[in-house]
Amino acid sequence: MRVKLTYTAAVEDVLAEAANLLANLGGKLNHCGDLFNGTIENLRSEAFNSAQMNSDLDLLRKQLGELDIRLLEVIQIVDGYEQYERDQRFSPPGITGESMDASSSDEESPESDEAPDDY
Repeated sequence: MRVKLTYTAAVEDVLAEAANLLANLGGKLNHCGDLFNGTIENLRSEAFNSAQMNSDLDLLRKQLGELDIRLLEVIQIVDGYEQYERDQRFSPPGITGESMDASSSDEESPESDEAPDDY
């Protein structure tokens, strides 16, 4: 089971936090490389072990999937940061990205909880 963790950081720290997330993946990435190389050695060995190969490749696939998820999360963090920076650069004076988000969310919900008069 996966759970979503969230925390806040100062805007000027966002890229450093994204770098930390990537750096924390280094050990898992190295382990993936070891599994990969070990599997190749196993396949080339005269004492080939099919069960070991299946186990190693299954683990490798799982770890690569976890790495993929974390890499996507870093992309989303950096994309969000860049969007924030663009909003700050092109916002009218006195309007911040946060106040623009709040006002646009009110305008975007034309739906009503009340049933239409046709019913």
